[in-house]
Amino acid sequence: MPVFVVGTAFGSSSCAAEPEPVVSDSSAASDGETQTELAKEPVFQPDLSGLPAKQKELYTHYASLLDENSSQEGTWVFVADMTVDEAVDRLLGPEPRVVTPKDERRLDSGAWSAYSFTPVGTGVVAFERTGFADPRGRRLAALSAGGGVSAVATGDVEAMSRFGYARDGKIVFDEVDYAFVEDLERIPAEVRDLAALVWAGPGSFSAETGDWFVAALAMAELVTGVRVDPSGYDALTKYLVRIG
Repeated sequence: MPVFVVGTAFGSSSCAAEPEPVVSDSSAASDGETQTELAKEPVFQPDLSGLPAKQKELYTHYASLLDENSSQEGTWVFVADMTVDEAVDRLLGPEPRVVTPKDERRLDSGAWSAYSFTPVGTGVVAFERTGFADPRGRRLAALSAGGGVSAVATGDVEAMSRFGYARDGKIVFDEVDYAFVEDLERIPAEVRDLAALVWAGPGSFSAETGDWFVAALAMAELVTGVRVDPSGYDALTKYLVRIG
């Protein structure tokens, strides 16, 4: 399982299960043959030259993060100006269930996942590893109530990627498969340059674009000022959530 925690920022649906992605493989040796590692498929690299320096750094950071951790699945919820306790309550409700050793089997069943919450400066990042336990829009909006900002970025094994964010209790933008919205102008101007790296337009599933999940994470940091970095995710308290 990939491990993640969060760090300081650069510059400033619905609540489901995960096979681990394979980055490389080895052909088994037989009759004295040596093992040969299969090369990782090349990933299309978008042209970042037209981006402002900050947004270029954001996209590069998250591309590197996902590549190093061999993961394209997960839900990240970014919240500015909030304590962990308040974020837990707003996202999961009162008295959420802490994962116990007996619950570990449930996390492999495909019906359950678990969220961890980590403070980042004056904000919080919540993470779950499947990409299917993302919050409904009302929860995302509630996380930003009282003058705050919240964002969600997801990736899952069905190659779907959601990006959404809210300010002061109201959704600004929220789309599953945001890269296929009919008109790029539907995406708010403050994140549109990053979205343009991956926008394919409706039905253009074979178009070569940047990485949808990478761009979603970059946009989430851009609007909240909260950054995800790799480190010791397993050490954090986890809260059990049902998928679906």
